[in-house]
Amino acid sequence: MMEERDVPFGDLLLDPDNPRLPEHLRGGSQPKILEYLYENGVLDELARSYLNNGFFQHEHLIVTAENGSFIALEGNRRLAAVKILLEDGDAKEADLSFALGEPTADIRATLLELPVFVVKDRDEVRKYLGFRHIGGIKTWSAEAKARYLADEVESVKDEDNPFLEVARRVGSNVQGVRHAYIAISILRYARDEFGLETSTIQHRRFGVWVRAMNSPDLRTYIGLGDPRSYQEVRDELENLDKAKLSEVLGDLVPAKGRKKPLVADSRDVTVYAQALQIDEARRALRDYDDFELARQVVEEAGLVERLSNLRQAIELAMSEVTRARDLDEAVVEAARDLAQVADALKAVADSKS
Repeated sequence: MMEERDVPFGDLLLDPDNPRLPEHLRGGSQPKILEYLYENGVLDELARSYLNNGFFQHEHLIVTAENGSFIALEGNRRLAAVKILLEDGDAKEADLSFALGEPTADIRATLLELPVFVVKDRDEVRKYLGFRHIGGIKTWSAEAKARYLADEVESVKDEDNPFLEVARRVGSNVQGVRHAYIAISILRYARDEFGLETSTIQHRRFGVWVRAMNSPDLRTYIGLGDPRSYQEVRDELENLDKAKLSEVLGDLVPAKGRKKPLVADSRDVTVYAQALQIDEARRALRDYDDFELARQVVEEAGLVERLSNLRQAIELAMSEVTRARDLDEAVVEAARDLAQVADALKAVADSKS
């Protein structure tokens, strides 16, 4: 049950446990949180709208009472925009303002008290927030989603299937929850247990990281394998290879003196994973720092496999033709066409040898 009321904006606090915040800011001060939202939350559009129209009374914040104040569980961007427009103490301490002009007296009056729904505690609204921002129309970033999902999984880890339980809560599927949990858990393990630098991956390239960790070849390379259950994931984390994990993390961020990482696009993950399995391609990555050269090696290696598969298919067809008593003229014609293509392929290959 939610209690609807208006609350003076000065009694409202930004949520220090907001999943939108990066991990190093969780539990941080109000000015620091406000500064982050100002720099990353695209607050200008909200502020401009409020200056023109006032606060939208139908867009309630969702809050819970803590220590005499109200923590905004939902609506932190809206509250941040109001705090900066009204130049409250946190905005002044963080030296934040909008170059949009001052609110009129009438507009200011709509900002001094904000409409809220008050809930008893975080648990009361957790499922709603998860559904709204994971599967709903107002989604968080991939990294914020993963952190939220990981926290939810940990909260129900004693259930028979934590991934299924969380998927039901947020309107997602088991595979999506498991992939997000694995991706964020590997980064946390790399940071906490191996002391590796993961902040750039987590906060700037998390989408690429998720794509990378969805690759069975890459997971196997770093020692994770294909865990399915919650306990299997936790057990597999203990098997991670520090050196190889460090190698992969390094390839996804720009090296010193370079503007782009070695693996710059998520679409390159498949080729990258294959390159790590082929000695010559891996040397192209390590000795020459050349992804395109590694791609060429991978493609050439794949060509050998494709030609081998074609040969096996032709041998099977030849066996069927041999056993047949009579052949349709169309089959004979197709065999002739195939022979011509094979002769041409051999001629091209001979010319390059």
